[in-house]
Amino acid sequence: TIANDAVSLAKMAGGTDGNIISYDASGDPVAIATGDDGQVLTSAGAGQPPAFEDAGGGAWTKIATADYSSGVTNFTLTDCFTSTYPIYKVYLYNVLAAADGVELRAYFLEDDDSTVGNWQIASDGVYIDYSGNTSSTTNFGQDDSDNIRFTGEEIQSEATKISALEMTIYQPYESVHTVVHYNYLLNSDNDSLYQYDGIAYLSSTTSLRSLKFQSSNGGNFSAYKTVIYGVKTS
Repeated sequence: TIANDAVSLAKMAGGTDGNIISYDASGDPVAIATGDDGQVLTSAGAGQPPAFEDAGGGAWTKIATADYSSGVTNFTLTDCFTSTYPIYKVYLYNVLAAADGVELRAYFLEDDDSTVGNWQIASDGVYIDYSGNTSSTTNFGQDDSDNIRFTGEEIQSEATKISALEMTIYQPYESVHTVVHYNYLLNSDNDSLYQYDGIAYLSSTTSLRSLKFQSSNGGNFSAYKTVIYGVKTS
């Protein structure tokens, strides 16, 4: 009989780095195989040893990120839309133009990377001037466009006056009329801050695969950050 607390680590049999000792359904000891980096130990229920599995991401799953601080005229989130998620959330922030005179626009691509057209766009907005305490309302609309043009106003190039965009995209991968809701905070090169709340409707039922942001005139963005999430509904 081995006395309590008599078995030291040095007296245990060697094993595999990262394995964990558990018990199987018969009550016999078993080694739980080491998981991959980032996985967590998960219960398999009564009568089963646990296992290392991917951590649950909740309702939102991060699909892609991008972070640029050098001049580019466009950037694409390639194959970001799939049948896995019916809803997508996109955040674009720290947006700056390299020079005044640049608008932000969003393009959607199908499986052959061609641009999907026939977008109908409408938005209501408000703005305040940087000085003078001036504020007012505004609106913007566009018909049968090959892109979502959020506004006719242009992005600020001053490094401390950033712009940001939030988009909710519904069922882009499916062969339905995709709809988009967006909220755009624009520091404009006319020294005003705009906020646009808008909608976009795709007149065709083309399945969308990728999302591209692009400047209006070939001018560069000097910086931007973006992240896209897929949203599960069940």
